Amino acid sequence: MTDPAALCLACNFCCDGTLFDFAEVPEGESLHPALRQGAKGGKPGFHQPCPCSDTTGCLIYASRPGVCRDFRCVTLDAFAQSRITFSHALQRVEGLRRLANEARALAGGESIADCARALQGLSAEQAATPEGRRLALVLAAIQRTTSLHFGAAAADTSPARHTTQR
Repeated sequence: MTDPAALCLACNFCCDGTLFDFAEVPEGESLHPALRQGAKGGKPGFHQPCPCSDTTGCLIYASRPGVCRDFRCVTLDAFAQSRITFSHALQRVEGLRRLANEARALAGGESIADCARALQGLSAEQAATPEGRRLALVLAAIQRTTSLHFGAAAADTSPARHTTQR
C-alpha cells in the first residue's frame, strides 16, 4: 500500500492556497522563518500559499507546523482507511487541480481566495462576460469539490485553526 504521506505530497492543496488562505497556530508555537507569519482576527498564524510549498510538495514536511501535521482531509482519510484507492484519490486531486489552475488563470490570483475576491470586484458588465461567468462557475465547482472531498475529515483536530476562503 502507498504511504498516505505520498498522497499529501502529491496533493498539496492545504498548502498552496486552494483550501485555505490562513492557518492559525497556537500562541508561542515556533514556526519556520520562511513562513509568512501574521495574524488574522487576532490569532497568530501564517498566510497561504505557503512559501515552504512548491510543485513537489512541502519543503519542510518533516518539521511542518502542528496545524499542518494535524490536518486530514476527507480524501486522505478515505485512502488511509482503504475506502478508496490511491489512483482514485489522485483522480480527485487532479480534478481539483485543473479547476484551481483554471481559476488562477482566469482571475490572475495566487490563491483561490484571491480569485474569489477578483470575482467579487468585477462590475456587473465584467461579471456578465464569458470569462466572468466562467470564473463564477469554476469557483462554484471548486467550492463543491473542496467541501465534498478536501474538507476536514471527522477525526481531524485542526479545522478550526484554518481560515477558508469561502
